[in-house]
Amino acid sequence: MIIKKRNSVFETNSSSIHSLCVPTDRPYKVPDYVNFYLKHYGWGPDIETNPGNYLYTWLVLAKEKDRIKQLENILYKHGAVYVSFEPYKEKDKWDKFWIDHLDDARAWVDAVFKNEKKLLHDLFTPGAAIYITNDNTPDHEILEKITEAQYNGEEVF
Repeated sequence: MIIKKRNSVFETNSSSIHSLCVPTDRPYKVPDYVNFYLKHYGWGPDIETNPGNYLYTWLVLAKEKDRIKQLENILYKHGAVYVSFEPYKEKDKWDKFWIDHLDDARAWVDAVFKNEKKLLHDLFTPGAAIYITNDNTPDHEILEKITEAQYNGEEVF
Protein backbone atom coordinates (compact mmCIF):
# COMPACT_ATOMS: atom_id res chain seq x y z
CA MET A 1 0.00 0.00 0.00
CA ILE A 2 1.27 3.46 -0.93
CA ILE A 3 0.30 6.30 1.40
CA LYS A 4 0.75 9.93 0.37
CA LYS A 5 0.20 12.82 2.74
CA ARG A 6 -1.38 15.97 1.36
CA ASN A 7 -0.24 19.32 2.73
CA SER A 8 -1.66 22.73 1.82
CA VAL A 9 -3.54 21.63 -1.27
CA PHE A 10 -6.92 22.30 -2.80
CA GLU A 11 -8.28 19.29 -0.90
CA THR A 12 -10.88 17.05 -2.48
CA ASN A 13 -12.42 13.74 -1.60
CA SER A 14 -10.72 12.14 -4.57
CA SER A 15 -7.19 11.49 -5.61
CA SER A 16 -6.60 14.86 -7.32
CA ILE A 17 -4.02 17.19 -5.82
CA HIS A 18 -3.65 20.79 -7.07
CA SER A 19 -1.01 22.76 -5.13
CA LEU A 20 -0.02 26.37 -5.71
CA CYS A 21 3.56 26.99 -4.64
CA VAL A 22 4.84 30.58 -4.58
CA PRO A 23 8.35 31.65 -3.53
CA THR A 24 8.08 34.21 -0.74
CA ASP A 25 11.57 35.66 -1.09
CA ARG A 26 11.29 36.93 -4.67
CA PRO A 27 9.74 40.17 -5.88
CA TYR A 28 7.00 40.04 -8.47
CA LYS A 29 6.67 42.27 -11.50
CA VAL A 30 3.54 42.74 -13.56
CA PRO A 31 4.58 42.25 -17.20
CA ASP A 32 3.69 44.76 -19.89
CA TYR A 33 1.78 42.11 -21.86
CA VAL A 34 -0.40 39.60 -20.04
CA ASN A 35 -2.16 36.81 -21.91
CA PHE A 36 -4.52 34.34 -20.23
CA TYR A 37 -5.37 30.95 -21.74
CA LEU A 38 -7.95 28.28 -20.97
CA LYS A 39 -6.58 24.82 -20.16
CA HIS A 40 -7.37 21.40 -18.72
CA TYR A 41 -6.46 20.84 -15.06
CA GLY A 42 -7.30 17.33 -14.05
CA TRP A 43 -5.38 14.49 -12.46
CA GLY A 44 -1.97 15.29 -13.83
CA PRO A 45 0.82 14.87 -13.58
CA ASP A 46 1.29 18.40 -14.78
CA ILE A 47 2.99 21.62 -13.77
CA GLU A 48 1.31 24.91 -14.66
CA THR A 49 4.00 27.58 -14.55
CA ASN A 50 1.48 30.35 -15.21
CA PRO A 51 -0.99 30.46 -12.29
CA GLY A 52 -2.90 33.14 -14.21
CA ASN A 53 -4.10 30.52 -16.70
CA TYR A 54 -5.46 28.42 -13.83
CA LEU A 55 -7.17 31.47 -12.33
CA TYR A 56 -8.68 32.54 -15.66
CA THR A 57 -9.92 29.01 -16.39
CA TRP A 58 -11.46 28.90 -12.91
CA LEU A 59 -13.18 32.27 -13.40
CA VAL A 60 -14.68 31.21 -16.74
CA LEU A 61 -15.93 27.88 -15.40
CA ALA A 62 -17.38 29.51 -12.27
CA LYS A 63 -19.06 32.17 -14.46
CA GLU A 64 -17.28 34.98 -12.61
CA LYS A 65 -17.40 37.59 -15.41
CA ASP A 66 -17.23 40.50 -12.96
CA ARG A 67 -14.01 39.14 -11.49
CA ILE A 68 -12.48 38.73 -14.96
CA LYS A 69 -13.13 42.44 -15.53
CA GLN A 70 -11.80 43.20 -12.02
CA LEU A 71 -8.62 41.22 -12.82
CA GLU A 72 -8.14 43.17 -16.04
CA ASN A 73 -8.60 46.50 -14.21
CA ILE A 74 -6.14 45.52 -11.47
CA LEU A 75 -3.49 44.59 -14.04
CA TYR A 76 -3.86 47.88 -15.91
CA LYS A 77 -3.76 49.75 -12.60
CA HIS A 78 -0.43 48.06 -11.78
CA GLY A 79 1.32 48.76 -15.07
CA ALA A 80 0.17 46.25 -17.67
CA VAL A 81 0.03 47.76 -21.15
CA TYR A 82 -2.04 45.01 -22.78
CA VAL A 83 -4.18 42.27 -21.22
CA SER A 84 -5.87 39.56 -23.29
CA PHE A 85 -8.14 36.66 -22.41
CA GLU A 86 -8.55 33.66 -24.70
CA PRO A 87 -12.11 33.79 -26.04
CA TYR A 88 -14.39 30.83 -25.41
CA LYS A 89 -17.78 29.46 -26.22
CA GLU A 90 -20.04 28.10 -23.50
CA LYS A 91 -20.30 24.80 -25.41
CA ASP A 92 -16.51 24.33 -25.14
CA LYS A 93 -16.63 23.96 -21.36
CA TRP A 94 -15.47 20.60 -20.06
CA ASP A 95 -14.39 19.43 -23.55
CA LYS A 96 -11.65 22.00 -24.18
CA PHE A 97 -11.04 23.40 -20.69
CA TRP A 98 -11.89 22.39 -17.16
CA ILE A 99 -10.65 22.06 -13.58
CA ASP A 100 -11.14 18.88 -11.61
CA HIS A 101 -13.16 19.65 -8.45
CA LEU A 102 -13.60 23.29 -9.42
CA ASP A 103 -15.09 24.53 -6.17
CA ASP A 104 -12.14 23.35 -4.07
CA ALA A 105 -10.07 26.31 -5.30
CA ARG A 106 -12.71 28.88 -4.31
CA ALA A 107 -10.94 29.80 -1.04
CA TRP A 108 -7.77 30.75 -2.96
CA VAL A 109 -9.72 32.72 -5.57
CA ASP A 110 -11.63 34.60 -2.88
CA ALA A 111 -8.35 35.32 -1.02
CA VAL A 112 -6.56 36.80 -4.03
CA PHE A 113 -9.48 39.03 -4.95
CA LYS A 114 -9.60 40.41 -1.42
CA ASN A 115 -5.93 41.40 -1.59
CA GLU A 116 -4.45 42.89 -4.79
CA LYS A 117 -0.88 42.41 -3.55
CA LYS A 118 -1.52 38.70 -2.98
CA LEU A 119 -3.13 38.41 -6.41
CA LEU A 120 -0.13 39.98 -8.13
CA HIS A 121 2.31 38.02 -5.96
CA ASP A 122 0.66 34.67 -6.71
CA LEU A 123 0.41 35.33 -10.45
CA PHE A 124 3.71 37.03 -11.22
CA THR A 125 6.37 35.84 -8.77
CA PRO A 126 9.11 34.01 -10.69
CA GLY A 127 8.96 30.33 -9.83
CA ALA A 128 5.27 30.30 -8.90
CA ALA A 129 3.57 27.16 -10.19
CA ILE A 130 0.61 24.90 -9.69
CA TYR A 131 1.61 21.26 -9.27
CA ILE A 132 -1.04 18.77 -10.29
CA THR A 133 -0.87 15.11 -9.42
CA ASN A 134 -2.98 12.34 -7.90
CA ASP A 135 -2.83 9.47 -5.47
CA ASN A 136 -3.19 6.84 -8.17
CA THR A 137 0.01 7.49 -10.08
CA PRO A 138 3.37 7.57 -8.35
CA ASP A 139 4.62 11.00 -9.32
CA HIS A 140 7.55 11.62 -7.08
CA GLU A 141 8.86 14.59 -9.08
CA ILE A 142 5.85 16.80 -8.39
CA LEU A 143 5.42 15.72 -4.78
CA GLU A 144 9.14 16.27 -4.16
CA LYS A 145 8.87 19.81 -5.61
CA ILE A 146 5.97 20.60 -3.27
CA THR A 147 7.91 19.26 -0.28
CA GLU A 148 11.04 21.17 -1.35
CA ALA A 149 9.01 24.38 -1.70
CA GLN A 150 7.67 23.96 1.83
CA TYR A 151 11.14 23.15 3.17
CA ASN A 152 12.52 26.33 1.54
CA GLY A 153 9.88 28.40 3.28
CA GLU A 154 7.91 29.09 0.13
CA GLU A 155 4.19 29.76 0.43
CA VAL A 156 2.25 26.65 -0.54
CA PHE A 157 -1.51 27.10 -0.91
